[in-house]
Amino acid sequence: MTEVKGIAASGGYAVSKAYVFRHDVQNVLHETVSEDQVGNELERLSDAFSSVKSYVSSLLSSSVGDSERELYSVELLMLDDPEYRKMIESLVQNSFHTAEWAVESATKVFVDALGKLSDEYMRERSNDIKDIEHFLLESLQGKKRSEIRLERDSILVADYILTSEFMSIINPGYIKGVVIDTGGRTSHVALLAKSKGIPAVVGCQTLSSDVSADDTIAVDGYKGVVVVNPSRKVSYEIMDLKIKESENEKKLSETMKGPSVTKDGKRILLKTNIEGLDGIGPTLSAHADGVGLFRTEFLVLENGFDPDDDKSQVYIDSAEKMAGVGDVTFRTLDVGGDKIFKDQPFEANQFMGFRAIRVSLQCKDIFKKQIKRILKASKWGNARIMFPLISSEEELDEALGVLEDAKEELSRKNIPFDEKLPVGTMIEVPSAAIMIDRISRKVDFVSVGTNDLVQYTLAVDRGNEKVGYLYRPMHPAVLRLLKMIVDGAHESGRSVSICGEMAGDLKYLPLLVGLGFDELSVSPPLVLSLRAYLRELDSRDCRTLSNEILSIPGYTEIERRLKEIQDARRTGDKEQG
Repeated sequence: MTEVKGIAASGGYAVSKAYVFRHDVQNVLHETVSEDQVGNELERLSDAFSSVKSYVSSLLSSSVGDSERELYSVELLMLDDPEYRKMIESLVQNSFHTAEWAVESATKVFVDALGKLSDEYMRERSNDIKDIEHFLLESLQGKKRSEIRLERDSILVADYILTSEFMSIINPGYIKGVVIDTGGRTSHVALLAKSKGIPAVVGCQTLSSDVSADDTIAVDGYKGVVVVNPSRKVSYEIMDLKIKESENEKKLSETMKGPSVTKDGKRILLKTNIEGLDGIGPTLSAHADGVGLFRTEFLVLENGFDPDDDKSQVYIDSAEKMAGVGDVTFRTLDVGGDKIFKDQPFEANQFMGFRAIRVSLQCKDIFKKQIKRILKASKWGNARIMFPLISSEEELDEALGVLEDAKEELSRKNIPFDEKLPVGTMIEVPSAAIMIDRISRKVDFVSVGTNDLVQYTLAVDRGNEKVGYLYRPMHPAVLRLLKMIVDGAHESGRSVSICGEMAGDLKYLPLLVGLGFDELSVSPPLVLSLRAYLRELDSRDCRTLSNEILSIPGYTEIERRLKEIQDARRTGDKEQG
């Protein structure tokens, strides 16, 4: 029995036989060609790009999930990247590289550049470029595309897995767990495994070289632990945990219908964060109170920065499916930052640059077109619109002006929409939090994006391992800002939602209730467990707790206090069980 510690990428438990998948090295000879052969190499390159683009387009059209569509859309953008193509062709024309060598060399330049960025998500995007390189080299070398074909329940153990390989697995229902030598928790395969509910551990070094198909693998996706050929006792323990997890999920699904209220009757709406139409089903299954964050940028990443009008059907279908259940809050385009769009300029610090509302206000024709689609959808259900990354009152005024122009244009054409469409803004920047008393008066609701708010408040890039330890959601300054936002919005008679990662952490729920948040917006699988815990809480006790926490000067003591409460709850659950 051998235990390996990796990185927990997707929670869950599994025990099964290994399916080992390792890549053959794509040997590229570093050879030059004669000047009269350059034309032939360029023609081979052109054919390879056309072939790969056609293949990725076919994968995109057959994708069923928003996550899959986003990934293939990014790869199509990379294939159209003029700098990438130009660099490859230049190496052939000026350095007389073979087409294969030129592809390998140019890809290395791009991968190395991404590897130097501080943001973990952007570093992981180098795998998308490697995916493209893999496709191009296969096409140039006339090789058959590698495939993963499962014939039984298996733990997939690999050196690495390209996005396209994972999404084209034959008999994917047999995957019970994923273990990968490389990657981080934000790699695309890790995100896909999480979206499909498959336990995954990444960063396992050279494990795939030490495992064979005869080995049994046990996976603990919560702790990031992999056990090769576990003892009978360990196997039983993992399977017991899996059974209990499944029973708990079933119990929650059966018993957690009805309103989200504390035991003293305070209503806290629990809504979902989704990326597209296929998030509506899980929202309904979780009996959520609505969609608190519909990320519309993935529609743009899929269809180009100026998508066709027929895509407005997605907005209509989403609102219509939620009609009578809850509202759908469509956040306007939050492209830029880690969501790369076509022709996006390179920026050393993309998170503080050309992104979100800043892009929309410089591309008002596209911005207005999106707003019109949301307005049209409001006729079919309770739609709401929300602006991201507002940093000043003037910026909000400008966005509201575009909204009014869109309403006037639809009215002139007698196109129906909800005249009282609720309008909100994200509070993600400290300047907006400080000006909450004025900003909140101009909208119907506000929603706090804690991921960016923490990052900007503490001047910490959480993807930078050298300063990641300073990223503290429970920093007293962050908590004071949250309290300021809630109090300022309530004084204006506005509701306040929270939709960052903090909202989905059970440990923070009593504090968020005590601070006065009216809504929590999380991924659909978290709704049931949050509702169960919410029903155990008394809002008056939560207010007392929040006052206590706000008086504590250090984040270490705050975290200790909240952990103490959570541990006491777990102890109580075990005693009742």
